[in-house]
Amino acid sequence: MIQEKERKFFIVLGVLVAISILISFVTFAIAIINVWNSKSLMNNVFEIIYMAVHLIIAFFTFIMILKAVKAGSFIMKELMYNRNNHKLRSKTAAVIALIFFSVFLILLVYSFLCMINVPIPRLNFPFALFVDIFNVGLLVCIVSIAFYIYPFYMKEKQGE
Repeated sequence: MIQEKERKFFIVLGVLVAISILISFVTFAIAIINVWNSKSLMNNVFEIIYMAVHLIIAFFTFIMILKAVKAGSFIMKELMYNRNNHKLRSKTAAVIALIFFSVFLILLVYSFLCMINVPIPRLNFPFALFVDIFNVGLLVCIVSIAFYIYPFYMKEKQGE
């Protein structure tokens, strides 16, 4: 049976992922408009396909979170705890979650700055790719920080 505390955690995570998906749809539309106006569709085919694949993966992530709200998490418990969920937090998994968060936060900030045309050294990427990197960075940051926080949030108080 799922605990109410765990259900609340996944509801908040689901709302954050849903917001990320909405931002992805909006930025996807902005990228399509930008590509259409610059008449560079053939130069951005892979970026547009990648954005569509990202939206499918983000939607799948949201569905997995909805299942976790109903039945509890089977992924986070298995990855974030050692010894068959006996509440012994996996340090390796926590470090990996923090590394993913850090790397994708840097990519998120960099791509956002490139999207709003801040004069920084930039790679010769099309605008649509910066939008892709921004969307992926946002989703990965949300999910990786949720993985890191999960054992702390689910930790039982002394005496329970």
